[in-house]
Amino acid sequence: MGQGDAPERTRRALAAAFDPVFYRTVYDDIARTGSDPLRHYAGTGWREGRDPAPWFSAAAYLSRYPEAAGGDPFLHYLDRGWRQGCEPAPSAHRERFLERIGARPHAVGAGPQAAPRAPDADLPAGLGRKAARELAATGFDAAYYLSAWPDVAAAGQDPLDHFLQTGWREGRDPSPDFSAADYLEVNPDVAAAGVNPFLHWLAAGRAEGRPLRFELGFRGRIVARLTPLEERVAAAAR
Repeated sequence: MGQGDAPERTRRALAAAFDPVFYRTVYDDIARTGSDPLRHYAGTGWREGRDPAPWFSAAAYLSRYPEAAGGDPFLHYLDRGWRQGCEPAPSAHRERFLERIGARPHAVGAGPQAAPRAPDADLPAGLGRKAARELAATGFDAAYYLSAWPDVAAAGQDPLDHFLQTGWREGRDPSPDFSAADYLEVNPDVAAAGVNPFLHWLAAGRAEGRPLRFELGFRGRIVARLTPLEERVAAAAR
């Protein structure tokens, strides 16, 4: 990729990693004025020391890596910081953000026992059991499920029924294209609601344009490029 591609590459990296929901939630003036979160952050937000995502503290990053001063610390991390081994710290607004979207319920007034859940509490609103099974069948991969979870095959259970009843609670994925853990991580309100993540995606998440996973790219690339410990030890010995 040539030098001329750098600004566009940087813009795309920022757009992919920036969290507009977080920005709008923790900065009341953005929600009040209706400003576009990404445009505001790129224009003035980073200069005001605002955080772009719940996992990134601009102040902490600048404190750890003063060489990033003079520009957007988030862009520094996205462009080269992660390659250099720089480690971000969570935003100071992270807990408030999770509380506001319902991922961290307040303890005030909570009794010693949790309130009993309704029988269909794991289903998206307005979806009955029969409709939920029919919906899940449109994206469920039975062959994959039986291959990935041989105990289900050995027990002679219907794979779709197993997934809907207990499998999703055990963290089992319904197809190779859907990771329940990833979906719940990027959509903490779904996790807090205790709804089957696959059904939520099919019934509402897909139409709402919700992401299936954190599309940050660099995290996966960092891990993928790490040399295994055994190879590093052997290289050191040589």
